[in-house]
Order: sequence, then structure tokens, then C-alpha cells
Amino acid sequence: MALASRIVVVDDDPDILAMMEMLLTFAGYETVLHDKGDGTPQLVQEQRPALVILDMSMEHPEAGLQVVEALRQDAVTADTPVLICSAEREVEEKVARRHLKGVSVLSKPFHPDRLLEKVAALVKK
Repeated sequence: MALASRIVVVDDDPDILAMMEMLLTFAGYETVLHDKGDGTPQLVQEQRPALVILDMSMEHPEAGLQVVEALRQDAVTADTPVLICSAEREVEEKVARRHLKGVSVLSKPFHPDRLLEKVAALVKK
């Protein structure tokens, strides 16, 4: 069972990771940070978070989508909600084309309050 307050944050930008950690910790969430798409599915399986916040472009432009596809193929992580944060405009279309369920999108740049609203809705805190 997922821990209601644990969130895995995956982004290759250390400034974004630091900002997310500060915002989410202040809001009462436990954060687990990871700086690349590689290894994320295994981390999510081990940590069993209530939510994964994921950058779209890390090692390559669609690394985030590949992580979501891997999560959806594993019985342990298949239902874990994912919030993709991206400056790319076509993310929602790419998610829809791949028929990825349980994925929300937040466009960068975003206001911290908007991030926290999305997180609260997704973890049902």
C-alpha cells in the first residue's frame, strides 16, 4: 500500500529538485529525489509513493514517457499516479496517443500554489 505522504520527484535539473523538495516538504510531504529517468521504475517499486512527479525530458526528449510506460507495465507500480512537469506544449497529446492512464500534466513554468493544488488532488491528502 502506498504511503499517503511520500512523493518521488524525478528531474535532471538540480535547481528544480531543490525547489520541489522545499515546497513539498513545507507542505508536509516526504520527498524522495532522483536525478534521471534511468532507475526510476525500480525506485518507485521500492518506495511505493503516493505520487511520482516527473520531468518529461531528461536523458532524451521522451524519457519521462518511457518511465511512465515502464511503471504501467509493472503490477506494483501500474496504478501509481504520475504528474509530468514540462515546458513542452505537446505533452498531453503524447500521453493521450500512448494511452497512458493516471497521468496529469503541469506546464512549466508554474506557480508553486498550482503545483501544490495538483499534488493534493492526486494524492487525495
